[in-house]
Amino acid sequence: MKPSTVLVSDATRNPGLALIRELGRARYNVRGADARRLPLGLHSRYSPPYLHYGPSSRLELSAALLETVRAVRPEVFLPVSTNTTQVVSKNRPLFETLTKVNVPEYDAFQTAMDNEQTIRTCTELQIPCPRLLEPDEAHQLLSGAQASSEPARVVVKPRLDLGAARGVRYPTTPRALEAAVDANSKYLGDSVLQEYIPGDTTAMRVALLLFDRNAQLIAYCSGQRPEASQPCPKALTSRSW
Repeated sequence: MKPSTVLVSDATRNPGLALIRELGRARYNVRGADARRLPLGLHSRYSPPYLHYGPSSRLELSAALLETVRAVRPEVFLPVSTNTTQVVSKNRPLFETLTKVNVPEYDAFQTAMDNEQTIRTCTELQIPCPRLLEPDEAHQLLSGAQASSEPARVVVKPRLDLGAARGVRYPTTPRALEAAVDANSKYLGDSVLQEYIPGDTTAMRVALLLFDRNAQLIAYCSGQRPEASQPCPKALTSRSW
């Protein structure tokens, strides 16, 4: 029986490379694709030379990914990055006419990856989170701090979470605030302004949730830096994944 072909986007990035390696070891036919090319045509040994879908705007990216899927005709397409996952999730019916895709519903994706929507949802659910700032409010906050001995900052980040803190800036003056918003607008899209929560990375926490195939929560834990980490609680139920 011929093994299934799996198309993996963002093949030159570490997550894409890891997926290609593990799928190749499991004896799937893997095709890598990316918007960029590596020098000398380098590619994973588990994939033929990578396909190139090039364009970066979301409208162009959707068309380019669809064309790549039509060319490969894989049984499964796995988008990897935030941008490719968003495009496939938003245009899921189109992609599903050609292949199977492992992406969330678009509303769920937006709730998880849209920084503004995430904060608004947390606020509605009374989950502690940073407060969103209007541009005038942020500007006044930084302007007032100029005459005070207490430093003030606001957080500027892309509305769409791109990972690896891309586009996240901490301006301390009105001019720096405008520059941060302009830079993101040029390269990364709209920005979200929020209050600055003091503390280094040891103060950060992440909640990890494990669901079964019926969307039932079966285990959870919180995470932080290793030197201050706490063990995860036991699974919520005895059901196995």
